[in-house]
Amino acid sequence: STGIAISANGEVTMAAQPAFHTKLSADVNQVTGAGGVYTILWGCEDFDQGGDLSGSTFTAPIAGRYHFSASVTIQQAASGHTSGYLRIVADCEGYEVDFHPYNNRAVGSNVGTQMLSSTVPMSACSTAIVTIAVAGSTDVVDVNGGVYTHWSGELVA
Repeated sequence: STGIAISANGEVTMAAQPAFHTKLSADVNQVTGAGGVYTILWGCEDFDQGGDLSGSTFTAPIAGRYHFSASVTIQQAASGHTSGYLRIVADCEGYEVDFHPYNNRAVGSNVGTQMLSSTVPMSACSTAIVTIAVAGSTDVVDVNGGVYTHWSGELVA
């Protein structure tokens, strides 16, 4: 098959370009809240162009700059849960967004969503994962599955 295709209108597609999109297949209950870090184990791949995603881990097939976007929805955060972070760990570096789990909930709900996106340099064969941690109380915080928690990545340069 053609590695690079250019349409009559100038659109370019590259069939071997590393790219993926995955979701958490089901809710995962009581995984954080007392400060423990939960590594998200993805279970529902929408696509994995290149086959570089396995379980919780993306492995870069070549060195380059990769763009990652993660969205994680949690529920059951209580008033004692005072801090949290969502992190993409790529090539041993952490890219992070900090949040207040209780104050970040939707109005009238016990559900809150955190999003993080970053373009990061990676070496060939290095890995990337997504983690979340909530602290300040007990391990009662759930991570919602399905369309609520997802991760994507692609080689951009």
